[in-house]
Amino acid sequence: MVITKQKKPNVIKIGLIGAGRWGKNIIKTSKKIPSIKLSCVASKNPDTRNLVKNDCKIFTDWRELISYSDLDGIIICTPPKTHFEIAQSSIEAGHPLLIEKPLTLDLEEAKTIYKLSTSHNKLVMTDFTQLFNEKFIALKESLKLIGDIKFLITKAGNYGPYREDIPVIWDWGAHELSILISILGCSPTKIISQKINEKENQYGDESIWNIRCSFDNQIESSTLIGNMMPRCRKIGILGTNGMIVLDDIGKIPLSFYKDWNRKEFPTQEGIAIEVKINKEPLAIVIESFLNLIKKGINKHWSLSMGIEVTRLLHLC
Repeated sequence: MVITKQKKPNVIKIGLIGAGRWGKNIIKTSKKIPSIKLSCVASKNPDTRNLVKNDCKIFTDWRELISYSDLDGIIICTPPKTHFEIAQSSIEAGHPLLIEKPLTLDLEEAKTIYKLSTSHNKLVMTDFTQLFNEKFIALKESLKLIGDIKFLITKAGNYGPYREDIPVIWDWGAHELSILISILGCSPTKIISQKINEKENQYGDESIWNIRCSFDNQIESSTLIGNMMPRCRKIGILGTNGMIVLDDIGKIPLSFYKDWNRKEFPTQEGIAIEVKINKEPLAIVIESFLNLIKKGINKHWSLSMGIEVTRLLHLC
């Protein structure tokens, strides 16, 4: 951990690059956080002015934003293929960064971002929103219920979004791989992916994928992801004493299924585990970014996670 001596004021001035689907979520969530001031946005979206406060500057070129002097940090929410150029210029201009997942679509670019972050002593976070989800944190804290982990199963999808600029496996797979690594504390030793369904879609990639991983201690995982299925986000962890399941959109978010021993989500009713929800995951991500800037901390685990996830998706 590297800490600078300079401390930032209570209100952190942030620039946002990109006001598309995720950028709009950043804007909406930021309005609920007292410690952030969205000073400027770089976007070609004509609706941007209607999304932000009147005192927020609008730039059509992201290069103008990173040259803006009155900033404490930058959030990048552009297509992944553009992340590297923007990140490189931003780090060299001296800005701490929060970058939407996936970090990049190229492993060498991801590694270079890490080198730039280190050489310039600047914070770079990757936005793995699900890892900040209080339901997910409660899941990890409840793992003692299942004994030794034997198998993990995850499922995440929806009807859409359809993107021309990022394949489905990168869009949905980044979160799921980060979840597996976070739970087990290590990366898979083997990864295999298979496209199991697809449709022609003029708006972008529409497909369903299965990703299978092997970890140390003979632990394996199976992940189903895609943008042509009913909305879902579930995690099941099978152990020697049963399975614990997180259903992120279910009425009961966390349940324990004692003595369940099959490598699939249970169909029976489980024992509900209490989960206290105080904030939405994206708010926790943004607040974490702001707090690191305030404290002058220039290292965060999510950058290394971003590089590893990029490596794994590259193998897929």
